[in-house]
Amino acid sequence: MKRGRRAWIVRNGPLSPNYSASDRRTFSIGGRAIETMLVSSGRNDVLRSYFVTQRDGVDYNLAYIGSDFSAPKKGEFDQAYMTALYEYGYQQAREKREWHKSPPGLEAAAAARAKQAAGGEDRRSLARDRRCRQAWLHAQREP
Repeated sequence: MKRGRRAWIVRNGPLSPNYSASDRRTFSIGGRAIETMLVSSGRNDVLRSYFVTQRDGVDYNLAYIGSDFSAPKKGEFDQAYMTALYEYGYQQAREKREWHKSPPGLEAAAAARAKQAAGGEDRRSLARDRRCRQAWLHAQREP
């Protein structure tokens, strides 16, 4: 009997940068650049893991802090922020939205891939899937 392979990925952070203006000071600009770089690096890790699991036939499951979570964070151990984050995760689980089958922005491509696997798709939809993925990757490069 062959067991199914599954990947459970928890990204303890957002997958999109928090857009805001920076003061015109070296440390402010440098800090903002590092913050954006770290968020982009995390997003790239999630994308890489998704494409590897798809290539290898592994069931992909992702949990992350969505863009709909907007509680302000005042410090590293901000009790109000942690409580809001817990409530956000709890609500996601109650609504059965805790695990995503693809990273945000790739839902259309994942749906086309699932449809293809279920009943066979024609070449046009496969090309559309590829264009969706390329458009999403291009959009992530823009500020």
